[in-house]
Amino acid sequence: MTPTRKISASAIAGALTVLLVWALSGLDITVPAEVAAAITLLISFAVGYLVPERPTDPTEPNIPPGSIL
Repeated sequence: MTPTRKISASAIAGALTVLLVWALSGLDITVPAEVAAAITLLISFAVGYLVPERPTDPTEPNIPPGSIL
C-alpha cells in the first residue's frame, strides 16, 4: 500500500521545514528546538490539510477498512 498524496506532502513539508531551520542556523539565526518543532508541526498540518486526496477510481469498490466481507 502506498501513502496517499496528503501523507506524502505532509512528510515532505516536515522534512523541508527541518532543512530550513538547519539553513537558518548556518546564517547564525538561532531557532529554539521547541519553536522549530512547532513550525514543523504547523506547516506539515497545513500542507496535509490543503493537499486534496487523489480522486478515487469509480471501478474500485469502496470497502471501508476493517469491514468483514
